[in-house]
Amino acid sequence: MGGTNPEEIRRVLKLKNVSTVQCDRLHGKVYLFSNEMMVGSSNASTNGLSFEGTEASGWSEANIVSAKLEEILCARDWIKALDCHPISKEDLRRARTAWESRRRAMLPLKRDQSISELLKDSRSSLGGKGVYAAFYAADMTKSGHKELENKQKETGSEIDAFQDWIDLPRDVPIISFRLSKNGELIFDNVWRVLPASQDGMDKDGLTMQWCFKSPLPLGLKNPRSDYDSWKLVADWIVKHKGKFDDEQGQFCDLSEVTL
Repeated sequence: MGGTNPEEIRRVLKLKNVSTVQCDRLHGKVYLFSNEMMVGSSNASTNGLSFEGTEASGWSEANIVSAKLEEILCARDWIKALDCHPISKEDLRRARTAWESRRRAMLPLKRDQSISELLKDSRSSLGGKGVYAAFYAADMTKSGHKELENKQKETGSEIDAFQDWIDLPRDVPIISFRLSKNGELIFDNVWRVLPASQDGMDKDGLTMQWCFKSPLPLGLKNPRSDYDSWKLVADWIVKHKGKFDDEQGQFCDLSEVTL
């Protein structure tokens, strides 16, 4: 529930004749009524990006509404078969923490700015936003690629994975770079890693940290057009955290970096 304003969940829980449950392994939202149902991406609050009100302009949601009885009954049976549970006070507490963290991270300080500009002008304000940079060189093993392919077929989603990097931060934006064989930094993507409880394992016994793409945070310009600045960040990490190579990757909270 990290993308939904938990106060909206509290309001829904207070409604009479309404049952609200959650499934930790389900990202979609299903709204069932006596004579209608809606399935799609929309959260109970403005959207799943931790934006509210006019902040969400420019983002789109996709939903399907049906009043067909057979589809409503099918959806009810499908929900019953899921590993759902009532929403507890602890769930709401964790949702509040996650939502506030994501909201701080997603609200841009200024649009289309260089990472060096952000760090020099606003480094102290980055504390608590939970935005990370990660650098690695090792390729995923054949067994890992096979496990990822199976997971994508199983879920029908664009899920991806880090392999055997269990200490990566979870549910925060990670701006990821890969070091090529010729020493060039290549922007990988921005990822959010799922909770450790959902990690998988390939046939060689290496853990798979499942992740999904996430929007670029903090109003940053595309790292592909900001290469020199990100190279400075990588140099800082090598100096203060250690090198990243085929044996290990490195990551850090961007609020730690000084340029």
